[in-house]
Amino acid sequence: PQVDDGKPKDERTERFAKAADLAQSRKTAEAIRELEALIGDDADGFAPRIILARLAVDAKDYPKALKHLEKA
Repeated sequence: PQVDDGKPKDERTERFAKAADLAQSRKTAEAIRELEALIGDDADGFAPRIILARLAVDAKDYPKALKHLEKA
């Protein structure tokens, strides 16, 4: 559960949380779209790329996983 600390929510943080939830729920195509959009929006790419790498490994797409890990 999320704790409301009274601080304004950062849109990128919310988008990342949504993408992580999609990945956890195995909604892979949707998660990939959200994560790639985050990277394209000049957000910090480390965490999205780590999840993208995990999704690529799950799909046995090792070259794509390596690409994301190297860029992370």
